[in-house]
Amino acid sequence: MRALSLTMNAFGPYRVKQTIDFSTLGEESIFLITGPTGAGKTTIFDAMCFALYGRASGSDRDQDSMRSHFADPEDTTFVDFQFELRGKAYRIVRMPKQMRKKERGEGWKEDPARAELYMEHSDGEKLIASKIKEVNDYIEEILSLDYEQFRKMIMIPQGEFRKLISENSKEREEILQRIFKTQFYSELTDYFKSQSKSLEKEIEQFQWKMNQEIHKIQWGIDSNEDIDNADPEHIIKLLEKRLSEQKQLVDVEEDHLKDLNNQAEQYQNSYHEAKQLQENFDELEKVQVEETRLTKQKYDIQVLKEELTWGKAAAQVYPYEKQWLERERELEEQKETLKEKRELRKQKAEEFEKIKEIYTQEEAKEDKRQSLKDNWKRKVEEQEKLDQYLSIRKQLRTSETQLEQWKARTEKYQEEQHRLNRQLETLKEKTKNER
Repeated sequence: MRALSLTMNAFGPYRVKQTIDFSTLGEESIFLITGPTGAGKTTIFDAMCFALYGRASGSDRDQDSMRSHFADPEDTTFVDFQFELRGKAYRIVRMPKQMRKKERGEGWKEDPARAELYMEHSDGEKLIASKIKEVNDYIEEILSLDYEQFRKMIMIPQGEFRKLISENSKEREEILQRIFKTQFYSELTDYFKSQSKSLEKEIEQFQWKMNQEIHKIQWGIDSNEDIDNADPEHIIKLLEKRLSEQKQLVDVEEDHLKDLNNQAEQYQNSYHEAKQLQENFDELEKVQVEETRLTKQKYDIQVLKEELTWGKAAAQVYPYEKQWLERERELEEQKETLKEKRELRKQKAEEFEKIKEIYTQEEAKEDKRQSLKDNWKRKVEEQEKLDQYLSIRKQLRTSETQLEQWKARTEKYQEEQHRLNRQLETLKEKTKNER
């Protein structure tokens, strides 16, 4: 970062506006600010740090005490700092919290702290941020330093250089990483460390699995090898030797198995032949038993033949018997139906007699019913006349009410007319007197 100009107004010991033009130094990268004690050298650094971060450069000063005690009440305390960073020009204006006279009336009011950040363009300045937090975040982003790191590395106040060299290695490392942009290498180192630990764990896991598999191997009774401390190549040689021995044993066992299979095939053929012969003897025995059983059943068969002859004769008569049974069932059903209909006829005859008796009694009451009908008709006519009377009476009451209202209005209008006539007479008399 290269300072271009710094303007302070009512700031620190400077009562009036002060402007320092650093561009007159040209491309010089090192310059000296000198002066007696109390002349305001530290205030210049305070102003730069305050403009960038809103805080003073030293830990014994705060931003609320930046206003000059010698400034006029109407003057506004502010710092205007222009600087160049990576080929781009910026201007930041910051004002602390301060008390000012009210524009109307007496007394004072508090103006809040404000900050504005601009970037120089070919067609003029462009506002980048106008809120304190946005300005602070943007400054930290482009400078890659926060307030504490900027104060310790870029702008070391009086008597605080010892703090930088006495900081612990962790804080120095973070500051130097942000200054020299070596964060990427730190992250890369951490990544390789993580990968190395991960590979070490995988190797340990693989070694454990390999030991587990080695101990599962059957090395033989006569084996006296120490496999716990053997290297993998020696284990492989032992495995190859063991596999060769096992292969020879497998060949011998396969030959022996072939001999056993041949013997088993011969025994199996002999077994099938003996089994077939036994099955034939069993079949002969069954046939003999069946012949004895059939001889005993010869008489039973004769009896069944006779029953079959009688059954065939009965089968010829069965249809006629079936028809006779159905007709007999139908006859019983018809008898039941006839009995039910006779009961129903008797019931209906009794009901008819009762209804006939009721009809005779009601027929004798015909004159009375006619008289009641005539009375009902008269009552209906009287009800209609009564309704008409009540309707006319209601209309009459409504008319009387309207008439009373009209009379009241007429009397009111007459009174109003008399009042107006009296006023007219009074006005005439007054006009006459005035003449």
